[in-house]
Amino acid sequence: QAGAAVRDVHLVLARLESEAQALFAPRAQNPRINAAIAALKGHVRHWLTINEPGVVCDQGYNQGTFAPGVKGGRGAMYRCGHNLLLAHAKAYARCKRQGCGAASLAMNVVWAEPADPADELHARAAQNKMDRDSGWFLDPITRGDYPEVLKRAAADAGLPAFSDDERRALR
Repeated sequence: QAGAAVRDVHLVLARLESEAQALFAPRAQNPRINAAIAALKGHVRHWLTINEPGVVCDQGYNQGTFAPGVKGGRGAMYRCGHNLLLAHAKAYARCKRQGCGAASLAMNVVWAEPADPADELHARAAQNKMDRDSGWFLDPITRGDYPEVLKRAAADAGLPAFSDDERRALR
């Protein structure tokens, strides 16, 4: 009996690990999404593709405090965010093709103010924080790429780069 229990635990752990890796690689399209859109598009005018992607990636793939509980560091967090942005682009395009109405991300924005607005260093630090935190997701969908300050800050963590096709899809 103990052997069977250990085997079951290993199977569960293997499945959880597989599911935790899901955001590290692009996923195949789910045909159920088309059915959901078809059933709801006449009733829902405003669609959200992803809720608080920065929180999902930081808490789920960096700190490991939210599901799936991966403590993968900043690199895992940025890979998660990159793939969520690509998933958003696909969902947005599908929604647009199928006449859903408006679609967007639901962002968690943490505002930053300079401690001393007259001090240029304080103003730049506040703007850099906004660019790193909010720009991580907003700049790719409005400008087609990550903000330069984030690229510099995350270079050592392996922030993925967008291909030209991905940039076009995001905008």
